[in-house]
Amino acid sequence: MNVPIKDHGVRAVSDTSAADQWVTRMAIPLSGAIPGGVKPGGKLYLNVIRVTSPAVSGAGGLGIDTWVSFCTVHEADRLAEIQLEP
Repeated sequence: MNVPIKDHGVRAVSDTSAADQWVTRMAIPLSGAIPGGVKPGGKLYLNVIRVTSPAVSGAGGLGIDTWVSFCTVHEADRLAEIQLEP
């Protein structure tokens, strides 16, 4: 809330055409992912989070899905380490 979000060029495309799965593909431009960019062989720390509203999920609260187990949107210290190939 009240945090300006810059457009870093990240793009996501979801495919919900199959009845039993939801596939999302993401493209992250490495030159703008972090200040100074990410070089081949470098590391990147991130957590991809999907938050679904109660109206969509049918749950009593927000539906939160993350790459990191037992993590929510406010736990930046639990980011996944992504090692890029050289």
